[in-house]
Amino acid sequence: MGNYWADADQSLYDIFNGTAPNESIQDVASVLNTVCNDPPLGVTKDYCIVVARYMLVSPFFYLCVLVFAIVVVGYFVESSNRIAFVNKKIIQELTQQRELQLMKQKEEHENLIHSIFPPVVAKVLIKKQMQKIQDISLRLIKSHSLKMDEFSFSATGIQADALFDTVCHMHEQVTILFTDIVGFTSMSQTVAPQQVMEFLHELFLRFDDLVDMNSSLWKVETIGDAFMVASGLEVKESSRELLSDHLSISTESDARAAIVFGRAAIGEAQSLTMPNGQQCQIRAGVHTGDVCSGVVGSRMPRYCLFGDTVNTASRMESSGVPGRMQISQATYDLVCDLGGFVFEERGFVEVKGKGKMATYLLREDLDLNASST
Repeated sequence: MGNYWADADQSLYDIFNGTAPNESIQDVASVLNTVCNDPPLGVTKDYCIVVARYMLVSPFFYLCVLVFAIVVVGYFVESSNRIAFVNKKIIQELTQQRELQLMKQKEEHENLIHSIFPPVVAKVLIKKQMQKIQDISLRLIKSHSLKMDEFSFSATGIQADALFDTVCHMHEQVTILFTDIVGFTSMSQTVAPQQVMEFLHELFLRFDDLVDMNSSLWKVETIGDAFMVASGLEVKESSRELLSDHLSISTESDARAAIVFGRAAIGEAQSLTMPNGQQCQIRAGVHTGDVCSGVVGSRMPRYCLFGDTVNTASRMESSGVPGRMQISQATYDLVCDLGGFVFEERGFVEVKGKGKMATYLLREDLDLNASST
């Protein structure tokens, strides 16, 4: 019986391997009948045919299972690759969005700094901020053993308000101008506070537009109805000897810019009517000298100017004449030969805290193109 099944297996093997005669391959049924023509004792012919058919079909079945397994594995591999590709794209997109968001925040942050500080000072602050951010990054790398919830800016020695560290600069020959509304206190007592605020807002918006017209001007601050402007706020980093001629020309130009602004501000104020129905008039005072600038305090920090020049300019305004601009001798010496302005000598005026000072008033009733006197 063993030889019998061996002969049957060999016949089927020959069929699958192509070694059997073509006639046998073309007529499998006859082969099965031949193999099972003389079954051994106890084995029926039908059973022999079933076994022979199973042996014939089983390789195809195994092949199908193998192909199916390959397809399934390929599907999962392809699906995994697709998921990995999609995740990579999502990460790239999120990274780009994050970078764009950070760039936008950086731009808004820098714009805010530029709106608070003069360009030269703003550049210094931004540079310092970037340097401290780099220092923090380096400290974070070195402190990799610390847990993030245990890490703080205090651990690096960098304070959260590092941007507003005191930035001190000396400025030579800066022209300071103050304006003040005549009769503002009495007007404020007769009208609603909201009306006062709306009036000041409209007036100062016009002053802001005038400041924007000249890059030499910088709006320092407003205190109540007082409006403070500085002209020529620059940080001189080069040698003064090499730039002496340039500095002299620049100082004269800066002083002229302040005078032009003051003249235009007086005109803008006279075109408005105060909430109490009276025409708005302002006094303007100008003085030129050295000042120190810096950011003071940590609560609501602001850019301020300090020095006797600021006090003197304020006194020029407070001791001035309504609807007129009063300038000091120092400013007059810078603009008297420039042309375009006509001044009248007011003489010596008693200035609080300064004593008697020679001052000059801008004359608007004469031809502005005439020579200075």
